[in-house]
Amino acid sequence: MNEIQRLMHLPEIIKEYKLEHFIELLAKLGDPQDSLRCVHIAGTNGKGSTSAMIAQGLQEAGNRTGLYTSPYLDRITERIQIDRTDIPKEDLERLLKQVREVSEKHRIPTTFFEFLTAAAYLYFKEQDVDYVVLETGMGGRLDCTNVVVPVVSVITNISMDHSAWLGDTIEKIAAEKAGIVKENVPVFTLATDGLDVIERVAKNNNSKLYIPEQERFELSLKGEFQQENARLAAAVLRKLGIDEAIIKKALKETKWAGRFDFVKPNVLTDVAHNPAAFDVLVTELKKNNYKKIVLVLGIMRDKEIKKMCQIIKPIADEVIITQPKWDRAAAPEEIAEFFDNPTIIPDVEQAVTDAMKRAGEKDLILITGSIFTVSEARKALSLD
Repeated sequence: MNEIQRLMHLPEIIKEYKLEHFIELLAKLGDPQDSLRCVHIAGTNGKGSTSAMIAQGLQEAGNRTGLYTSPYLDRITERIQIDRTDIPKEDLERLLKQVREVSEKHRIPTTFFEFLTAAAYLYFKEQDVDYVVLETGMGGRLDCTNVVVPVVSVITNISMDHSAWLGDTIEKIAAEKAGIVKENVPVFTLATDGLDVIERVAKNNNSKLYIPEQERFELSLKGEFQQENARLAAAVLRKLGIDEAIIKKALKETKWAGRFDFVKPNVLTDVAHNPAAFDVLVTELKKNNYKKIVLVLGIMRDKEIKKMCQIIKPIADEVIITQPKWDRAAAPEEIAEFFDNPTIIPDVEQAVTDAMKRAGEKDLILITGSIFTVSEARKALSLD
């Protein structure tokens, strides 16, 4: 079994998680994170797109730029990139082995995300990057990316998600996300819900809070919501001294697969996975006049399934419920009860194939509900 295979057998997160264990692991590895200049990004939705835009801007300005995101769409190596190029598989294997040997030697319990994050820190340090754009995995306060003192902190927005882990109110979730705020480090946000919590945390840390003003950009990324992500990215890049012309060029050229992504003229993939993201998705789709929308839907069981289905149901003419091959995936029957006469096809690739047969040229196939659903669908569409 190679190191990546070993990694895949580890738990993503554990209920009794303690950040102190990860801090101990990093200390044994020489604290590689301490040498990195990071832009640290938390938030409920939009983290990946915002991270990609900021990384593109830093790279366009001539900086060797690391990018760490989660989860992955097509392959695990895409989670660790330098100048938008994946870490080579042999380097990831080598670094995971280094982390595992230290973890085992000192008997430090280590999760999937901690293994990968530690490997990313080691890689970015040895590659001598100028900046790292660092996306949280979940939350912020206890996230294992939250061991850095960044040059800038970013909170995209706050809405209900991961309630079992982060809390059952906007205020509790905002407090967890705002846990990335560090003393005297500027904070950028476009959050409206939970803003009072972010303001309070920033004030307590003597951290100047920036709320970018309204503006528009020419973007490759589709969807009006990407303008919000671009506003945030542009403001951060300006704070880091990036030239305006470079910022505009970078935002125009940024690519980020799976986000309101028309992979074929009538096939739209979107990794929306919570009610707020579904609201945005439906708003965008209502701007278009499709003859019929064929929905392929697979959701993780720890999500607000009922609310998500209630939001998407009015625009879906035909519904195919599926189940990505992940332990956290909801059973199709659990999702199907919120629709009238849906078709259940548990295998995602078969579900996509069936949708393709049902849709005409003026119809839309919408594949959504989870990044894992979109990932498996891309295989059926030969896009991975």
